[in-house]
Amino acid sequence: MRGHAHPRAPAPEQDDGPGHGRLVAAASVLCATLALIMASVSALYAALPALAGAIGAGQAQQTWIVDAYTLVLAALVLPGGALGDRFGRRRVLLAGLALLAAGAGAAPWSPGPEALIAARAVMGLGAALAMPPTLSILTVLFSGRSRETAVGVWVGTCSAGGAAGLMLAGPLVQGYGWEAVFGLTAALSVALLLLAAAVVPPGGQPARAALDLIGAALGAVAVGGVVYGIIEGSERGWTDALVLSSFACGALATAAFALRETRHPRPLLDVRVFARPAFAFAALSLTVQFSTAFAFLFLGTQYLQYVLGWSAAGAGAGLLPLAAGVLLTAPAAAKAAARWGPHLTTGAGTAAMAVGCLGLAALRTDSPFGEFGCWAALYGAGIGLAAVPATAQVLEGLPAAERNVASAVNDTTRELGAALGIALSGTQLAEGYRDHMAPATTHLPPGAATVAEDSISGALKIAGRLGPQGRALSDAARESFLHGMAWAMTTAAVLLTLGAFAAVAAHVRAHRRAPRRSSPGRRRPARRP
Repeated sequence: MRGHAHPRAPAPEQDDGPGHGRLVAAASVLCATLALIMASVSALYAALPALAGAIGAGQAQQTWIVDAYTLVLAALVLPGGALGDRFGRRRVLLAGLALLAAGAGAAPWSPGPEALIAARAVMGLGAALAMPPTLSILTVLFSGRSRETAVGVWVGTCSAGGAAGLMLAGPLVQGYGWEAVFGLTAALSVALLLLAAAVVPPGGQPARAALDLIGAALGAVAVGGVVYGIIEGSERGWTDALVLSSFACGALATAAFALRETRHPRPLLDVRVFARPAFAFAALSLTVQFSTAFAFLFLGTQYLQYVLGWSAAGAGAGLLPLAAGVLLTAPAAAKAAARWGPHLTTGAGTAAMAVGCLGLAALRTDSPFGEFGCWAALYGAGIGLAAVPATAQVLEGLPAAERNVASAVNDTTRELGAALGIALSGTQLAEGYRDHMAPATTHLPPGAATVAEDSISGALKIAGRLGPQGRALSDAARESFLHGMAWAMTTAAVLLTLGAFAAVAAHVRAHRRAPRRSSPGRRRPARRP
């Protein structure tokens, strides 16, 4: 983050020489907090079908339930880091954990989708406050190679937390209901709050500079306006005045944010760094990668439960091939980038991701799990290959004095990509499902037809009440779901393919510039014998 990745403030904790055990305990609590934040994104994927059936959430409402958390996190993670710099990182960390616990504790008591969406937004606010200090305090506690190791563990915890959320949510939902996912999140948040208060040091002296509240508001409106327009466009219609106004507000706020950040003495994000082509390419590539990754997980878990009929626990386990693909290629990605260049390595990874998305788009109702598993493994191998060099280009692509900006971009690209990916894929799923499902509901009463057209969860519930006659309706619902998923995954494949071509173009451009820079000293006169 801006001042919380590589802070210039003094680090009294390190100077006072805290014991090694205290450092390890503090680092463990910080990484556990990050894991919980990431798990809160992915855990709901496995719980969504059970949750939607219990509270009667339509397809668009399901997207909001998932994306409310990610949207608020993406919109406020930069201001969250600035608040930590201003008021103290540990204080903001504790406040974030308290809000995360409050939102998760209120979620099981939600009387309907709207209340649950609000609870998820509160959780997202807590995550936006708690996430930046997990890294900034680590970089104060450690120095030299120990700091590099700590940051590496932090990066790995992001992926591990997401995987843990998927793995644990399924058995919880199957054994205790969807409410247990939020109950466990609340309990862990309280436990981490108490542990953080006991073992985590302040993390440097608070800065006295004024906060850029206007910039924070513009950034939130920019992200929120675009995401709101994407999700509501499928419900209200793309020419609806509110939808068009939302897109317009998002675009204007984006331009105003960029203009303000170039002039503010302490910007939340120094947007001038994007004038560097390699850095800008890596940041954009990460945004596309993570947008499609969250879309793949969002739709893949629903496919396993709705189409294949797996349990929530089985759906979590069904994504193990994707995790295996990541683990297979991520360790070798750095060596591949050193040999072939970061752009070509990223391009190869995004191309593999695109093929995996196309494979998911081609699935049918009678496709065996083996097909899904193969495409998921290929997709995972691609993201393991693509994300590592792109992340390195972002974190190491700026001078040491600007590493705080690089860290802010690294955080923002991931969260923004997640918010946009869930919104876009959820909208395409909802529209594709509704259009394909409409002819199959003409024989149903108006109320039942509306429910069946709104989501596959509602259609399967109605089909279960119809007895043998409901088989045709459930088959149509599964076909319609696949229709919407195919549209979303094809769009993801197109974006990834464009990213792969852009990577090749960036590689060619970099190699064309290199000889020109070295040409004055390349030719030397031959020495005479």
